[in-house]
Amino acid sequence: MYFPEIISLLWQGYTFEVLLDKGEIMKARWRKDAKITILPKSSFGQEVYDWLEGYFQGKNKSHTFSLRLKLSPFLENVYRALNKIPYGKTVTYGELGLMAGYTHAGRAVGQAMAKNPIPVFIPCHRVVACSSLGGYTPDPFLKKALLRLEQFYAT
Repeated sequence: MYFPEIISLLWQGYTFEVLLDKGEIMKARWRKDAKITILPKSSFGQEVYDWLEGYFQGKNKSHTFSLRLKLSPFLENVYRALNKIPYGKTVTYGELGLMAGYTHAGRAVGQAMAKNPIPVFIPCHRVVACSSLGGYTPDPFLKKALLRLEQFYAT
């Protein structure tokens, strides 16, 4: 019997969990309540785990993993534009809306970032508000830490 695979690793006091299925990343999330590392069981799981370890050490700056997502056209356009933001750089919610082809869509883009089913792989932490960092689930501290990590290793 086949079951999807879960891997996780610890970073900055949080657990980052990833759900994998048949060579695709299905979902990812941050958890503060579970401080556990789940090692991979498959070669694909090992590949994703190794990439994440490298990312959190500032070594891996982009990925080519297949992501299994069922998205509205709006979310698809926004996430596609989001993936074009270079490692270590940020844009505002409004700027990302324009990059995706939508004017005056800052609020809707913010909601799209909040719905991101695969953070880190779809780097919603690179999108900030005009006058602040903006939100990040489960903790804005993680957004700040991810941005610092990327800005430090971007050169």
